[in-house]
Amino acid sequence: MLLAELRQLRNFSRCSFFCLALLLLMSRDAGAAASQASLDNLLDRMAPKDASQTTTNAAPRYLMSDDGYLRHLGAPRGYHFTVAGAKAGSPGETALAFLRGNAPLLGIASHGVDFTIFRERERTEGHHVRLRQTYANIEVISAEVITLLDEEEGIESVISDILRETRPLDDGTVNLVPRFLAADAHDAIRQQLEQEVPGVQLQMQAPRLRIFAPSVLDLEGEIRLVWRVRVSSPNAPRVNADILLDAQTGEIVHRFARHYSALDREIYDSNNTTALPGNPERFEGDPPSAIADVNSAYAFLGDTYNFYNTEHGRDGLDGSGGTMVATTRWCSPDTSVACPLGNAFWDGSQMKFGQGYATDDVTGHELTHGVTENESGLVYENTSGAINEAFSDIWGEFVDLGNGAGNDAANQRWLIGEDIPGGAIRDMQNPPNGGDPDRLGSPNYIPPVNDPDSDNDFGGVHSNSGIVNKLAYLLTDGDSFNGRTITGMGISAVADLFYEAQVNFLTSGPDWADFAFAVGGSALSLGWSEGDVRNVLCALVAVELLDDAEPPSVSVADTVSTFDPENPWTHEGVV
Repeated sequence: MLLAELRQLRNFSRCSFFCLALLLLMSRDAGAAASQASLDNLLDRMAPKDASQTTTNAAPRYLMSDDGYLRHLGAPRGYHFTVAGAKAGSPGETALAFLRGNAPLLGIASHGVDFTIFRERERTEGHHVRLRQTYANIEVISAEVITLLDEEEGIESVISDILRETRPLDDGTVNLVPRFLAADAHDAIRQQLEQEVPGVQLQMQAPRLRIFAPSVLDLEGEIRLVWRVRVSSPNAPRVNADILLDAQTGEIVHRFARHYSALDREIYDSNNTTALPGNPERFEGDPPSAIADVNSAYAFLGDTYNFYNTEHGRDGLDGSGGTMVATTRWCSPDTSVACPLGNAFWDGSQMKFGQGYATDDVTGHELTHGVTENESGLVYENTSGAINEAFSDIWGEFVDLGNGAGNDAANQRWLIGEDIPGGAIRDMQNPPNGGDPDRLGSPNYIPPVNDPDSDNDFGGVHSNSGIVNKLAYLLTDGDSFNGRTITGMGISAVADLFYEAQVNFLTSGPDWADFAFAVGGSALSLGWSEGDVRNVLCALVAVELLDDAEPPSVSVADTVSTFDPENPWTHEGVV
């Protein structure tokens, strides 16, 4: 998958050999649908960062979509892509110039398409710019581009997950003038939700006009103009969601769940009632409470904050020191849910714990949902939702293993929720113990669904997370699995790897190929050695997020100046 770094190695491991084969196969048809001239022009703009370097001994990494357009691009170490029209001191404008200058290669053919800068931040030796796609100045949900720029504002990496097929918008099939006005959206949503949940109390934010293209999220369905409304309920939390209301018909067409099951601290206690936030029991700097759950939540929020701060330099959920609020011994107002509540969750603004559920891994899990919401924004359904859940499991377990609290014996290591009433709910080392998949081809894998909801676990988010959980275990502790042997790299390195992917490489609606590229690209972005990058790729092959199909023979050049995407098997030297 990450061809540039691997191509320079004379002695390939079996895993890196497979990864090379995969990318070459993907690259074979790169020019079929995209403009070959655009691709050639882009590759010609790769240049060494050191101007005194005159030879090119590495090739870029790139992955094309099924219809032949650029999805992922990465420069090898020491190189970048220069940008025509780059604006010194303005990485966001440089990123926009790159997109506009490479529109044919990215599959941008409509004059109605543009991009807005959503987030721009400094990173080590460069900048990170996250952009959102618009059409006629209306944002397209989850259509995003991420660009990583170096200090010279050359492009190091691009991840593109956008709407390319815009003909229904161009020809007017999709009417961009809403029939239902913003003022009507709340009433329409309220009417439909009250039919579903009689007596529901609703709090709704202002409607935002958006374009919903299901294909961006690998769903089936037509492009629609929608009102996106954030809805929460104090008495029926299961309805908490970003609701998409068709702006022409007034029907609810999709829901993005925001009811996620699993230093400035505020801890409240509800004493097994529905009160929110409950009685104030322990704030930052206060002495211990008489309530054990309150003290556990206080301590484990601190442990989680300290892990993120020490390991990643992150100041709280939002990265800006925002207050962490939690309520212990809370019960759902939904009378169909037992009290005491046998769960914990992040509701988009605070953490809620049922009695006995304020444990270290559960606390780290729920707080990480808040980090994800503030960073990649992974949509809570299907593949992206499984990655979302896995990230929460990973950081929850890292906090658990590092804080010296609870039972961390060998037979408890990598269990999620081993200290809660009823015992562990997932096994990261061996996900099939809980009926979860540990590889993409597992019979336990749950295929994506077009109508994700709580009845189908939003497309198997708590089950398919097992694939990424297994990946984290393999990379952290090391093990042999599925015919591959992975070297353990330790908690710190693996936490950095996934944090880099979370913050700098993942869009809100990735598929498994996007995730694999993000993880591999993160290893390179962190400056890891060839051996460590190979180890990461080997682990990705083990969990079947990279293909292990082996071609009859592969030739590899010491240099790649002769690399031809149309004939990728012709190189000098044979491995």
